[in-house]
Amino acid sequence: MKNSSNWVLGLVLFVIVVFFVVVGFGNPVDDSLHLDSNRARISDGSTMMLQSVLYYHLYVVHFEGDLVTVTSLLSSTYTLCDPDCTEDIPLLMGQTLHVEKLGNVLVVDIPFAMLPIQ
Repeated sequence: MKNSSNWVLGLVLFVIVVFFVVVGFGNPVDDSLHLDSNRARISDGSTMMLQSVLYYHLYVVHFEGDLVTVTSLLSSTYTLCDPDCTEDIPLLMGQTLHVEKLGNVLVVDIPFAMLPIQ
């Protein structure tokens, strides 16, 4: 009987570890990408990926000139920006992605329960 309880405990620990790896807590993040805990910087011509922890959606944010493209498996959003602008881009499940273009750098406010991934 004790052997089966050890097996169950091992299985529970394995599931917990796999959960944290899948969610992204184990993924290393490039520190140069972050301005602070909930903002990221994307230079012109670059791409950043965001993973929604709650809904398991993956978003790809691409910044090229005056065009910001946010793509997920279910939708695509294109936003044109003036030389310096602020936009709220709608995402799935009622979330929005707040972006601010400062010259050739796009500053992204990372929504709650989303993680940048490399």
